[in-house]
Amino acid sequence: MNYIGVKAVGDVVYGVGWWKLLIPSITAIIMIALAFNPANFTAGGGFIPTSGTAPYTGWAAVFYAMPAGGVLFAYLGFRQAIEYGGEGRNPSKDIPFAVISAILIAMTIYILLELAL
Repeated sequence: MNYIGVKAVGDVVYGVGWWKLLIPSITAIIMIALAFNPANFTAGGGFIPTSGTAPYTGWAAVFYAMPAGGVLFAYLGFRQAIEYGGEGRNPSKDIPFAVISAILIAMTIYILLELAL
């Protein structure tokens, strides 16, 4: 009974993981292909506007937008790789690979989404 339950949960988590990678990636690719406008990088004073009437300008605006936009919370799901990685065949090699590759994949997807938006 436990074996069937663990296998079912593993299959669901595997499918959800692919879903979480594919949907944002496809969305970013479609948005970049259909509606990318390079002029948006300089609209409103550019990436880090230093003047204006907004309550936050410069780097303060960047650091204010990161947690408010939820992007930082996208990088918090890597503790599980470390906790469960000790049960693998070669944890000293597999854990760093899993954590670093997961961060790079998430960073790539979120950068693509930010470029698209």
